[in-house]
Amino acid sequence: MDPILLPSGYVLDIQSIASSFNCGCAVDLDTLHSSMEDSTRHSMNRSVVIRLIRFANVTASFFSSGAVTIMGSKKVPEAKAACRDCIDILDAAGFNPRDADHILAPDGTFRITNVMGTTNVNSSINLNRLVAAHPNHAFYDPNFEPPRPLEYRMDGQNAGGKLALVYWSGSIAFLGFNDFDDLKTRADAFIHVVRPHFIPG
Repeated sequence: MDPILLPSGYVLDIQSIASSFNCGCAVDLDTLHSSMEDSTRHSMNRSVVIRLIRFANVTASFFSSGAVTIMGSKKVPEAKAACRDCIDILDAAGFNPRDADHILAPDGTFRITNVMGTTNVNSSINLNRLVAAHPNHAFYDPNFEPPRPLEYRMDGQNAGGKLALVYWSGSIAFLGFNDFDDLKTRADAFIHVVRPHFIPG
């Protein structure tokens, strides 16, 4: 996906898009696994079959319920193309999945579940000052080895909400978003939160 120019002038790069859908039928994972030469099953987790979709370099995970997750897409069209490929795989294995056009329709089951975006503010950030200013949102322990980023819960104490990972170098990663407009708005607003803690120089 093309970089997103934020109103503040910084550039937001989309690093990864996760998506999911339900194929509309139960899946026998043993049958599916045996039908694909390059699929894998974890020895400790037999409830999922994993396959690399090579043309898009994404990973698809198939569950017996019919749920499918797609990880690693860089663009939404890539995720949708991988969805179609997964439907073809299920159809070739003898299952009866819903038509891909139905799944990808606005009222279908295909969903963007997580978008990871990154930006760099071109300035070092004082993480100790940032966590002191926002103790209800931020967590940072400078004693971790190797050093870890500051975690800023953008929805307060909600552990399952949107998250910003802030690095001393000025790099910021945003996770937990499923809407690009929301990501753009919240990322830009967060830069204004961080700006008072830039280190001059």
